[in-house]
Formats: sequence, structure tokens, C-alpha cells
Amino acid sequence: MIAKLDSNGVLLGWYLDTDSVEEPKVTVTKEVWQQAIDINANKYVDEKFVCEDLRTDEQKANDNDEIANRESGIAKLKELGLTDAQIKALMGVE
Repeated sequence: MIAKLDSNGVLLGWYLDTDSVEEPKVTVTKEVWQQAIDINANKYVDEKFVCEDLRTDEQKANDNDEIANRESGIAKLKELGLTDAQIKALMGVE
């Protein structure tokens, strides 16, 4: 298998050994490929595949804001007397 990478080692995709892939790339065994798939690898660092948080600081802050807003909304629904089951139903969560 061939891993196509960007210049920072970010994994862009997987290709067969018979495919023509431009550099940067890494050729790996099926076992290494499977291990990378198993850990949801998204980057190649120090000759191994890893799963890193590739979000920018701004994206992380936005995600944290969304979580805080969700938690605040849940708290308000509870204040209105809704049960956890009712809130989950509203959110479409089982």
C-alpha cells in the first residue's frame, strides 16, 4: 500500500502499490496499513502513523463554544422541567 502525504506528513489517502503516486509518499505493508486504519491515522510522524488533532486553535475554540452552548441549552431545558429522556428525544439521541 502507498500512503500519499502532504509536505507536513498529513495523510491524504491510500493507494495500491500498482498506482502511480507523486511524492511525498510512503510505501507500507498491509499490516502497517491496517494498523493505521485501526487507529484512524491522519499523519505520518517519525516513520510511523499517528492520529493527531489537526484542528486550528480557532476551530478548537469554536468546538468548545458549541459544546458550552449545548450544555447551556440542556440546562435550560432541565430548568423548564424536561426529563433527560425528553431532552434526548428533542436532540434525536437515544
